[in-house]
Amino acid sequence: VLPRWRRGVEPLVAWYGPGALAALAVQVAVGEYSLGRLVAGGGLAVEWLEGEELAGFGEPEAVFYNVNRPEDLDLLIHRRG
Repeated sequence: VLPRWRRGVEPLVAWYGPGALAALAVQVAVGEYSLGRLVAGGGLAVEWLEGEELAGFGEPEAVFYNVNRPEDLDLLIHRRG
């Protein structure tokens, strides 16, 4: 189950069934570590979590806020204020 919203797919917060492990092992064996590529590869059965169903977990802008730097965290803290 993969969340998808206007900014794209969020493979790091997806639910992967046991069958995804074999596909991931094949991908890692050739040096490819991207979950995005795993999903895009077409070998998995994907159910999308999007629209109102996704919004039920919160505003996607907030839920998927990307924190890579201390400044990003500061912005998030002040946004929630």
